[in-house]
Amino acid sequence: MKTPGALLTALLAFCFMTACGAGGNAPYTSTTKANPNIAFMGDSITNRWSLPTTNFGIYGNTTAQMRARFAGDVLGRGYKAVVILGGTNDLLHIVEPTNQVIAQAAINLQAMAAAAEAENIQVVLCEIPPIDNINDHVESLNQAIVALAEAHKYLVVDYYTPMAGHPEYFLDGVHPNDEGYAVMKAAFSKVLSIDY
Repeated sequence: MKTPGALLTALLAFCFMTACGAGGNAPYTSTTKANPNIAFMGDSITNRWSLPTTNFGIYGNTTAQMRARFAGDVLGRGYKAVVILGGTNDLLHIVEPTNQVIAQAAINLQAMAAAAEAENIQVVLCEIPPIDNINDHVESLNQAIVALAEAHKYLVVDYYTPMAGHPEYFLDGVHPNDEGYAVMKAAFSKVLSIDY
């Protein structure tokens, strides 16, 4: 009978020879971290992401909740850039007409961006990823985010386009899996260096 150590050695050797977990559908795990000078503000999508070193993502946060804690989390701390990804929970918990929810989310995002800009922090707004069954609302919010970025010359990362139509990038129709986060990292890196 083999000892536990011998069994583990045999298993590792087998995995090495057969490329266990490799291939096109293998999960993506990144050990790369963004510069701590970049603050990431968001909800659970940010919270679960391994890329941010300075991660201010909180589960369930709407843009209003992010705005309420923005000054305490981000301002006056010497960050060079802030990446603001919010709006998913605004759309998931709509209790008012959609256009009002989107308009208020845009107001909240602008308030955070303006506060950062006043401290010479590079602002990066983000289009939110797809959400199962409500992508018409997602697209409307993302249009508002892009318009806001264009009006104020903020950088903007498009997470929606490369992830739309790819349910395999998500755990539950909302939260990205490792493969989805790899796509997000690629989209982010086109806009701002993770070493910024």
